[in-house]
Amino acid sequence: LRSWADAGEFDAEQSLRTNRTPDMFDDDELDDEDIPPMNTVMLVGRTGAEPQATYLENGAVVVNLSLAVRRQYTPLERKARNIQYGEEETDWFPLEIWGSNAEYARKYVRKGFRIGIQGELNVDHWVDKATGEDRERPKIFVRSIEILQSRNENGGGGMGRGSEGGEMF
Repeated sequence: LRSWADAGEFDAEQSLRTNRTPDMFDDDELDDEDIPPMNTVMLVGRTGAEPQATYLENGAVVVNLSLAVRRQYTPLERKARNIQYGEEETDWFPLEIWGSNAEYARKYVRKGFRIGIQGELNVDHWVDKATGEDRERPKIFVRSIEILQSRNENGGGGMGRGSEGGEMF
């Protein structure tokens, strides 16, 4: 088995030029376009309630929905945590869906449907009017959504729709 260095394909100088640590950059050298977006969330789970659509005065629509995602454990993790199959924990995620994806969710998604979403994590901040305390709540801002299975279906597949009108996965 030969490595790239043995084959003469590895250039150490080139590696140093392209694989620099953050303290090696000049402030003027980096643009936001050069940095890939890292706030990406992909989840698959079941909807916990019927979609709640809100229509704003400007004509925009937003749908709020909750998504239940069951934690998956390997057999070794189950043994180490003393968890039996079927005793997995469930995490709940609040979803916020806008625009055409919101209309799609309002029209086709129902409680108990298995959906896949891609979006980004956001945190709402506000001051509680009753207590005057600062509050925050994380939520997933959904960019694309796909129905994977209705509550009554046994198999996968379903009506898929991404933010561009195509399938997400």
